[in-house]
Amino acid sequence: MKKESYSKKICSYSLISFSIVIVLSMVLSFFGVNTEVFAYLIPSVGAVAAASVIFYYNKAKTENLSKQRLRNVLLKLVLEEKLNDGEILGFDGRVVNATWGKKLEDLVSKKSGSLSVEEDLVDIIWKNRPAMSKAPVMILDEKYAGQAALEKMKKVREVLEKENASVHLLSSLYDICWLLNVRGGDISYVPVVLSYLAISKDKCIWFLQQDVVTNELKAYLDSLGVETREYDSFYEYVRKLSADEVVLMDESVVNYRIFNSVSKDINVIDKANPTLLMKAITNKVEVDNTRNAHVKDAVAMCKFM
Repeated sequence: MKKESYSKKICSYSLISFSIVIVLSMVLSFFGVNTEVFAYLIPSVGAVAAASVIFYYNKAKTENLSKQRLRNVLLKLVLEEKLNDGEILGFDGRVVNATWGKKLEDLVSKKSGSLSVEEDLVDIIWKNRPAMSKAPVMILDEKYAGQAALEKMKKVREVLEKENASVHLLSSLYDICWLLNVRGGDISYVPVVLSYLAISKDKCIWFLQQDVVTNELKAYLDSLGVETREYDSFYEYVRKLSADEVVLMDESVVNYRIFNSVSKDINVIDKANPTLLMKAITNKVEVDNTRNAHVKDAVAMCKFM
């Protein structure tokens, strides 16, 4: 049995202590006992519990990142040892980012080998595999977003012009939803839409499952000048990009199959998605809505207490 880490114990004990204080205050209050001391005790213990959770979360995040890097190094060492000259290394290119895929590409090239990244072998043998989610897409009103999608798209195009790029390939679901002011439910507890997006100086194409494109959504996208295409046609679109295009994409985010689909004759600018910093700067409407959410959450907590 794996030994529980010390930091995890501290986190658990802090949360248990906080829960005991809350329950004890409710019980004493029910029996008419003076609970003034809990007005100071609850925030104090709660602050300790919150601090321990944040500490544990950051520690776990750092450890997971270190473990991932170690796994990558070990995988590379194993491949260097086991891969014979001229052999083909195969994997689903959609589950490996371009940065790591390029390292694997360099590794096999040293052994005169090659990569095969088009097939999803799991899909071939997985009988009755559940279909991709097709959750409804919600248009996020400007009273919640604080900024129109057209304004956001204009800013992205300004970055394209600054970088002398002609098209930006976007695969981050968070960034796509932020840019278009839409939300979905294709991933549990994450309001995103399974999709890809390509934006240029005069066009914007959203690749998603057409079954979720309602008349309302289509009218909204038309007003933005956004064209929709089938989800799976994105890779074909990338393959057909002309050689004179200059592609802006974040190789640490896009998968290797996207990177591999871009013609070698095309100039690629590997930089962070422009939307990454844009969405990090919250506007007044977003700040106000965040505060309102905290107020509602506090009311719910008070009712629970």
